[in-house]
Amino acid sequence: MRMLAVGMLVVALSSAPLVDCGGDAKIDDVAGTYVCRYDCGTELLRLKENGEYLQVVVLDGDTTTISHTGTWVFVERDNSVDLQGGLLLVDGFGTLRPDYMVPVSGVLGAGWYRRWLGTAYLVFNEDVGLAYQKIE
Repeated sequence: MRMLAVGMLVVALSSAPLVDCGGDAKIDDVAGTYVCRYDCGTELLRLKENGEYLQVVVLDGDTTTISHTGTWVFVERDNSVDLQGGLLLVDGFGTLRPDYMVPVSGVLGAGWYRRWLGTAYLVFNEDVGLAYQKIE
């Protein structure tokens, strides 16, 4: 019985949903390098502590690298990240946008989350189910 309870706890923790980090996150928690894997390619997003960001996109089957820079802010009260004029690679269905190389006008907002075990994520569109995982 004890093994069953321990096993259930391990399963529950490993499948725990994203947990909002709440108001305790600071800029140095959020700054870092994130990666997102799409059906069409990979995006690297580096949030620098000075408020600048770098996006690097590589599409599958292509050796061309698309880079874009801009500014970002961390909104503590919402636990969110706002990118000013970022690239938006996929649409609301996870399909590559024809104009993905053109920065959007305005702000791209993302929720910042941390799992129980400490891995951080950015989620720009929860409906698509894609998350940028912090790797450094």
